[in-house]
Amino acid sequence: MLLSFQYLLRKLILPLLLLPTLLSGTAVRVRAVEVVKLGSDVFLDVSDYGSGVLRLSLKPLTKSFYEVKDVVVREPEAGNIGSTCEGVSCTINSGQCVMKTSVTEEVFHASYECHGSVLSSMEMPLSLFEEPSVAFKFPSARRLYGIPEHATDLSLHGNATYAMYNNDAFQYAINDPQALYGTIPFLLAHSSKISTGVLFLNSAGMRVEVQEGELIGCQWTVECGLVDVFFFPGPTPSMVQKQHASITGNTMLPPYFSLGYHQCRWNYRSTNDCLNVDQGFDRHNLPYDCLWLDIEHTDGKKYFTWDKHNFPEPKLLVNALASKGRKLVTIKDPHVKRESGYFVHEEALKGNHYVKNADGTDAYEGKCWPGASSWIDFYNKRTRDWYATFFHHDRYEGGTHDVHSWVDMNEPSVFELKDKTIHRDAKHTSDTGDLLDNKYLHNMYSLYSLMSVYQGHIESSKGLDHVKRPFILTRSFFSGAQRYAAMWTGDNMAKWDHLQNSIPEMLSLSVSNYVFCGADIGGFFL
Repeated sequence: MLLSFQYLLRKLILPLLLLPTLLSGTAVRVRAVEVVKLGSDVFLDVSDYGSGVLRLSLKPLTKSFYEVKDVVVREPEAGNIGSTCEGVSCTINSGQCVMKTSVTEEVFHASYECHGSVLSSMEMPLSLFEEPSVAFKFPSARRLYGIPEHATDLSLHGNATYAMYNNDAFQYAINDPQALYGTIPFLLAHSSKISTGVLFLNSAGMRVEVQEGELIGCQWTVECGLVDVFFFPGPTPSMVQKQHASITGNTMLPPYFSLGYHQCRWNYRSTNDCLNVDQGFDRHNLPYDCLWLDIEHTDGKKYFTWDKHNFPEPKLLVNALASKGRKLVTIKDPHVKRESGYFVHEEALKGNHYVKNADGTDAYEGKCWPGASSWIDFYNKRTRDWYATFFHHDRYEGGTHDVHSWVDMNEPSVFELKDKTIHRDAKHTSDTGDLLDNKYLHNMYSLYSLMSVYQGHIESSKGLDHVKRPFILTRSFFSGAQRYAAMWTGDNMAKWDHLQNSIPEMLSLSVSNYVFCGADIGGFFL
């Protein structure tokens, strides 16, 4: 069974530690692997995931808190961890790896040692627990990689601050550490001798200031939420990759056609337009596997509908493509047009499926492609289950196993706001009915949207002798999204430097366990 730190604390450590605290009269009480600070109680939880992978979490002791769920794919391994504590210091052993922790009156320290080397260390002032700022050092490393998505070099630059806050990064600049569409809070620290990694499992907005000097490191600051860090021992880059994937999951097995050539533009406007493109490829003896439809195929930018004038019989188009072994991808974004009579909107209102405004009463409203829009609250499982039904073939006109999904604008994008995304104080509803500010889970919104879309496609295979694997493409993402969808780097520009930058951008994603990724080769904007 797992070692009970609560038991260790109460029965063995606490009596020894309280005496010097009481004698000194200080306001800070230090409790071995639990740390309690007067006015802001905190406890430390260390879990062993096997092969030297350790998870360190700092959590409040006396109040409820938001914790990232649905990213980690497995439980800790039982019986592999041991702990010894002396005074204010603890040593937690897991095979060949050791986590050493200590606490001063103001600062929590931890070091992670494997293979006879200190791979990483962290420290955090406890006074910053509500808005954590953690200093990481990597004594064995010479370069840092990861923390996508940024349009910069593969190797992270020293003295640069990388923002991580999913947003609609319209016409983004390259060689700029600005936040883009997606986030994976993972760092690979590498040298020719040894490699290690950390995953900071927090879904709020982040800033990572890379620091160069005698020891390479970074200052990792988050807007809110827990300090919850996985440490990966390596010692090679490939081993770090395997260890990372063992925590957040492997890339989904893609359907075979999705590895071929995709033909997409904004926009094919009718069935005849699509068939002319299809026949043009045949006429020029050019192979392709999949045709894409952007938002103009819908009825007034209402997803899960078709323009009846230009696409009067969707299944005829689908079947014409399928007869040649080709597929169709249609777009389904998470914003919903606020139009009376639109079935998705009516069901969302009736079922209480929208993200709410700041006071938690009415549905949050903003502007997106359809104009006045509201956003599906994918944080709630009941809502994810409901939304998944729109991908069932009996609900989506033209829906077959030859029709797949493109999920765009799922940061989510809100046009009129400065950050081009939803307000931080918009409210999500948990499965238990509690309201939660968007700022806590913002970077995970896209992951939850993809979980619902994937679920709907899988459910459409009910009754078949085997599951039909879907192809889903997403613009926004978080750790774990690779289990459900491929991603692309969004609305880049038709410039040579954007084309050049796409290579390190995709390599950074691949290093961070998102290997099914791509970019618009010719660019999107002129």
